[in-house]
Amino acid sequence: MISNVSDVVGSASADAGKYTFTLPNGFSLYEHTNTEAQISNPGSNITIRIFTNLGKHDNFSTKYEEIDNDSNFKILSNGTINDNGMIIQSLFYQEIENSNNRSTFYFTKYDNDFRILAVGFNYDSQRNETIDIVTRIIDSIRLNYKL
Repeated sequence: MISNVSDVVGSASADAGKYTFTLPNGFSLYEHTNTEAQISNPGSNITIRIFTNLGKHDNFSTKYEEIDNDSNFKILSNGTINDNGMIIQSLFYQEIENSNNRSTFYFTKYDNDFRILAVGFNYDSQRNETIDIVTRIIDSIRLNYKL
């Protein structure tokens, strides 16, 4: 891919629909389609899915209510992150049965709504690291001019 802008020298990029983003260190592209990309880090067992072109029913309020009303999940925390003026809504939750931690982030960029889902992190020790990885992905999202 030829680019005149690089967020991280030497890092790989991946496509998610009509957008491209920089892969965080240690992550590899697992799969991608016209509406999402899935990346994973085998060393940390963290998997991240980036969803583009969300429908009107896929939003933070709906997701919060869905998880809050599901007895299989426990909400750990929620709030907003201000990333250089971009507001990112975040929700951290846990599956009751297996203690699997998840987080979901909603934001708008290029007049498009996105959702990022992160799975497999330790909430107590990796929460801030997960936020850092997600904000680096968000900051690196660009329009894919190859399309």
